Amino acid sequence: MSRKEKTFGMKIYSVYLCSVLLLTVIILGIFGEYSMYEFHEREENNIENSLNSVSQNLELQFAEIKKIRDAFYVNDIFKKAEQMNNPELYRYYDELELIELEHVYTMTLQKLMHTSSQTIRAIAFYPVSDNNYVYCLQKSSAEIKQYRHEDYQAEVWYQEIMEKPQGVVYYQLHNPEYIEESRLGPVYSYICGISNLDTHKLIGILKVDVDADNMQKTLRIFADEGESTFVLLKDGKIFAQGGELEKDFEDYVITKKEISNTGLEIACLNTYWHRYGGYVKLFAGALVIIFIAVLFGFMIYRKQTAEMVNDMNQVLNGVREIENGKLDNRIQLNSNSEYQKIANVINHMMDRLEEYIDREYILQLQQQKAQYLALQSQINPHFLYNTLNGFVALNRMGEKEILEKGIIELSSLFRYTCSTKDYVTVGEEMDFLHDYLRLEKLKYDESLEYRFDIDEECRYRQIPKLICQPIVENSIQHGRGNTDQMIKIWICAKSENVKGIGKVMILSVCDNGVGFDSEEKSKEDCVGLQNVRTRTELYCKNAIYQCVSKQGEGTRTFLVFPYEGGTKENDNNDCR
Repeated sequence: MSRKEKTFGMKIYSVYLCSVLLLTVIILGIFGEYSMYEFHEREENNIENSLNSVSQNLELQFAEIKKIRDAFYVNDIFKKAEQMNNPELYRYYDELELIELEHVYTMTLQKLMHTSSQTIRAIAFYPVSDNNYVYCLQKSSAEIKQYRHEDYQAEVWYQEIMEKPQGVVYYQLHNPEYIEESRLGPVYSYICGISNLDTHKLIGILKVDVDADNMQKTLRIFADEGESTFVLLKDGKIFAQGGELEKDFEDYVITKKEISNTGLEIACLNTYWHRYGGYVKLFAGALVIIFIAVLFGFMIYRKQTAEMVNDMNQVLNGVREIENGKLDNRIQLNSNSEYQKIANVINHMMDRLEEYIDREYILQLQQQKAQYLALQSQINPHFLYNTLNGFVALNRMGEKEILEKGIIELSSLFRYTCSTKDYVTVGEEMDFLHDYLRLEKLKYDESLEYRFDIDEECRYRQIPKLICQPIVENSIQHGRGNTDQMIKIWICAKSENVKGIGKVMILSVCDNGVGFDSEEKSKEDCVGLQNVRTRTELYCKNAIYQCVSKQGEGTRTFLVFPYEGGTKENDNNDCR
């Protein structure tokens, strides 16, 4: 049975599976799509709410820090900042006035640091003048300390403020050298510019260093529950994070929300399994339940249809045996179903068919056998007639020794032609042709040359006896024409694979004679070749006979016998 064929049972099961599975796939698809939508919406809402909560909390923290920036525009504090940037502007102030400015500056900023909900470690002022000094007020100290910071003008955050004086820069976690309590942990910095409100000229840069613990606690609110990991991003890079990342940043499902007026983004990071694992479990559970239900239903259905399928398989197997040539096969069923009636009808039909074959087929074989023997019987007298004519010519020429040798050769040939075998091997036919051509060469001497080229694979395949002799004889008798031209004959037997046909054996007889025009050739001159064509077609219905000739270019005759599963010792299935 070919792969494209299906048993009746498979078709029955396919109908069940297709009908049930189609409905199952539709239901599963709708359920999956709906549950995925609901699950996704729920997760998105939860994450969005979480992001909003974290974002609002961070905005409140940043708003408190912004109050420190606003305090610098109070009159005395601004003067102190201006004096730190350019002391020459206040050289005419007496010492008490300068002390008062510093007192207001320190007390105001200390109050803001202590009353803030954020843990502000220090407030540093970087003058824009090139003095390389930083003025720092720490939470734990009530006095302004001056630190030397070489080339702080080259810092990235400094350059950003210089380009956008009204902007704000958030600097990532670090430990500034001027903070004495660096052991308490890293800080992040709120950095902005301080400008003269009248001239809009930048006088310095304010750097507020805030303990990162509050921000990290805010980011860890949900991370501690094991649901998500929150990170703060700046320019796509991590600014702060609420927990350790187990994977690379790119390997997470990321949902972002921008924190207004900060240039920062809050991002929620989930693993793919955490984000979609619940849905996968739900869908897998539904899939398992549906699979068990379908399998259980299929087992019940198969049990119910097993007897019907078994009866149909027996009918099909019986028909297949008949198709393979076992015409005496009969279908045996022990059933009361409709298939028993089908089997009885097939059995009765085969009884009638077998009777008809016994009567008609044997008669046809006898008729073909008689026709084939009649055609073969034409060869022997024709061959004898031509051979004896050659002997008469030798006798008149006085070639007594050649004539005697020819008669001996003829007796050997007659043993072959008079044998009772209808079919011979290619090797036997070629041996006969070799003896025949030796006999002819006695007559024509150097005017006749021949050559054999036989594949070993072809030597044992069967063909009709004397199928090639008329072709060779035709080449000798008619190839010379009215000239003294030397006749060369090539006799070949080859096995080849022909596209569209398959493996074939090709017998060919070619000569270099004068050739002939097939349209002008008389019917009497073609009796031998017509005989070969007819015998070839009777022997094998798929055999091909072809004769190609043109005046002045010789003649080529081909006999093609397909293998079609035959063995080298036996004829193939379509040949007698």
